[in-house]
Amino acid sequence: MVTNDCDRSPDEPLLRTERRESESILQTLVRAIAAAEGVPAAELEALYESVDAGALAELLEHADRRGTEVRVGFTVGEYDVVASLEETMTVHVYDGQ
Repeated sequence: MVTNDCDRSPDEPLLRTERRESESILQTLVRAIAAAEGVPAAELEALYESVDAGALAELLEHADRRGTEVRVGFTVGEYDVVASLEETMTVHVYDGQ
């Protein structure tokens, strides 16, 4: 699920994406960033240029296995991305400008 609201306050994300059962953590992140960019996921610059994608996935997967809540933020291009793992994994994308 991706939600996008143009009538939002500056503190609200551009969009919110929840992880699908069939997706890996990295697939969810890429889908969220692609939705913010308005492009297919295949057209995105490599995620590893902005963040150590393997380490990020490992951290979130470890927290998921342990049932631990975690929130990780990083910047990709002009967007601030926050991946949180509570009951489900959610990705919020904010306008970084």
